[in-house]
Amino acid sequence: MPTDNHIVVQQPPTAQNWAIGCAGTVTGVGAFDHPPGKIEGANQPGLTPASLYRAQRQQRLQRSYRHHWAIADAYVRGGDYSALNYGDSNKLLIKEASADYRRWAYMKFDLAGENHNEITAVRLRLNAAVKSGDHSIWVSAYGVPNTSWIETGITWANKPALDSHVQSSRPVAGPAAEFEWDVTDWVLAELESGRTVVSLAILCPSANNEVVMVDAREDSSGIGPQLLVNA
Repeated sequence: MPTDNHIVVQQPPTAQNWAIGCAGTVTGVGAFDHPPGKIEGANQPGLTPASLYRAQRQQRLQRSYRHHWAIADAYVRGGDYSALNYGDSNKLLIKEASADYRRWAYMKFDLAGENHNEITAVRLRLNAAVKSGDHSIWVSAYGVPNTSWIETGITWANKPALDSHVQSSRPVAGPAAEFEWDVTDWVLAELESGRTVVSLAILCPSANNEVVMVDAREDSSGIGPQLLVNA
C-alpha cells in the first residue's frame, strides 16, 4: 500500500517473509492477524513495492557472491586529532559527536576483472559491534569519488570528500557480528566509468554517545571489510 515515500505491508500471504529491502526506516511491526499488524517504512525515496519483492526473491534464490577484500582501510578523527593517521589500527572506529570525538572510516577495494554488465548486486560486509553492546546505532555507507588516498597517509584534515548521495543505511547493534550495506549503484557507476578501484566510507548519520567498532583488514579475526559481488 504505497503512498509517496510511505509503505505498509499487511497480512502477506503464507510464509509472510516480506521485508523492506532498501533504505526505509521500519516504524512499526506487529502480528499479521486481526487487527492487522504491519511492517511499515517511511520517508525514504527508495522505498517501493519492487524493493519488497526483491528482498523476497533474493532470500529464495540464496545468491552466491564473489568476495573482494579491502586493499586499504583507515579511520579518521576530527578536532585536535585531525592531523593524525590511524591506518595501522586493527579497528575502524566511527562516531558522530563533537569535533574531537567525530570519526569516519574509509576503505578501498580492487575490482579489476569485474564486468559491470554482469553484476546484479554488490554488498559491503563488515564485522562490526557497538562498543557498549547496549544500543542500536545507525550507520550509513557513502561512495568516495577520489580513490588516491593511502592507508598510511589519510587524516581528517586531508580526507577525500564523500559523494552527496548515501548508498544505504542500517542499524548496528550488540556484540561483533556481520552487517551488510547495499552499494550496488555506486560500484556499478564506478565500473561503468572505467574505474576498477572503488572507495567507500561509513559514518553515523546522527550524533550519539556510542562508538561503532569495525574489524579492519589488519585485525587478527581475519574478517576485514569486503565487497560481495553477485553476477
